[in-house]
Amino acid sequence: MKRVVVAIDGSDVSKEVIDYALHFAEREKDAELLFLHVVHWEEFREITAKG
Repeated sequence: MKRVVVAIDGSDVSKEVIDYALHFAEREKDAELLFLHVVHWEEFREITAKG
C-alpha cells in the first residue's frame, strides 16, 4: 500500500494539491491519503487565546 501524506493549509495552492492527490489515489488503487492541515503558529495562538 502506498501511503501519501498531503500537507494542506487552506491556500489556493493546497486546494490544487488536494485535487492532485485525489487523482493520484484514483490511479493508484492501493493508495492511502492522509491529509495534514498545517497552520502558522501565530494564527493558532490567536485562535486559542480567544477561548
